[in-house]
Amino acid sequence: MFRSLRWRLWFSYALVIFIALSIVALAILVFLARDNPQTAIQINGVLNSLVEKQGSTIYRSGKAQDWVERIDESTNIRIIAYNFEGEIIADSRQDLEAPLENLQDYPINNLRHPILLNTDENGKTWKYGARLLENRVLVIASIQKQPIQDILNSNALDDLIQPIFRAGWVALILALVFAYLISRWIAGPLQHMSEAVDGMAKGQKTKVELKGPKEVQDLGLAFNEMSQQVSASQQSQRDFVANVSHELKTPLTSIQGFAQAILDGTANDPKSLENSAQVIFDESGRMHRLVVDLLDLAKLDAGTSELDLAPVNLEILLSSVLEKFIPQAKLGKIKISSDINPMPLFLGDGDRLAQVFTNLVDNAIKYTPEGGDITLKTEQTTENIRISVIDTGEGIPPEEVDRIFERFYQIDKARTREDDRGVGLGLAIAEQIVRGHGGKMMVISEEEKGSRFIVDLPIE
Repeated sequence: MFRSLRWRLWFSYALVIFIALSIVALAILVFLARDNPQTAIQINGVLNSLVEKQGSTIYRSGKAQDWVERIDESTNIRIIAYNFEGEIIADSRQDLEAPLENLQDYPINNLRHPILLNTDENGKTWKYGARLLENRVLVIASIQKQPIQDILNSNALDDLIQPIFRAGWVALILALVFAYLISRWIAGPLQHMSEAVDGMAKGQKTKVELKGPKEVQDLGLAFNEMSQQVSASQQSQRDFVANVSHELKTPLTSIQGFAQAILDGTANDPKSLENSAQVIFDESGRMHRLVVDLLDLAKLDAGTSELDLAPVNLEILLSSVLEKFIPQAKLGKIKISSDINPMPLFLGDGDRLAQVFTNLVDNAIKYTPEGGDITLKTEQTTENIRISVIDTGEGIPPEEVDRIFERFYQIDKARTREDDRGVGLGLAIAEQIVRGHGGKMMVISEEEKGSRFIVDLPIE
């Protein structure tokens, strides 16, 4: 049972409460058993009163006994009066032993105002003080110090302790109930979260309610976000397998069909044979590119594709990328321009960066109609070098912008020519390359107005 967090919390609260009540009880006993300063104040008060007001009464020994008995009755302080010969002239408790065996052991000249302790022949301890009255009589006021056993066995202690203990038991029960509720409040959401984790391990899509203290709610929020990411990752894996199967099945079907035509003699004339061979060549090339892209992406994901870092002149790199597409742009009657500003050398992999911008410019040409414009622009801030590829194409639908960097994701195929279609891995690979350089890639797009792909590279 105590392996459970809930019961461990409850037990820890209960232990703290029990220790606190025990300390309170011990403090009460110690207070009752120790020398109470109030006792010394009472003794000094009685003696001072004798000195100031009633010294002559003690001296007139005829009334001394009645007087000390009245004092004892009202204060519970024993009063003994000695003359200078050491004889007792008044004792408020004649049936008790005097706290002083021999007056000569306590020279009168040494008396000040301390409160002293003395033990009589019966083993009883007395707390006492003494005063001289008119230099004729020594008055001693004393109170017997109770042993702890007597205190514990006294009815007065019972009258004091019983209400405290009753209140303590009530407080203990309420505190334990409250501790149980707190432990349940904390451990309950954690238990639900544990069950949700088990469900996630079984492939279920789980989500926990945000309950309990703030820290537990923050943990629940992080769990829900992780659950969404795991679900998205699982869906991405399923989509990946389906897309790879589809992308491989299409060229394989074409290759198989045309190869079968050659084998069974359906394609028997030179033109048909040439056409079949061309299709097989094109489709096998498509499969090769797909496999190369998949291997490239796998290496980037695994971190096994190391970047060949060296100082890169981005002005030269971007200009060379644009030059490659000038003939293609002219065929499509698309205007390509650049706004490349001077930039510092960037520590990166030149070939990989060229791959990124080649993909972006190539996509811009594919999705820009005749008469459109494509601009490659650079900007620099204190932290980043920003490179933008801007086109005036048809743009990306808002619902597809967030998915544009997903693997195998392709915008409506009707927007591109058959010959220009890829397999949807180019942007995914480009984004991974940019991330590998410590940068980020984003897109801003508006339908019918065009798109702007942005690459931010950090300035070292």
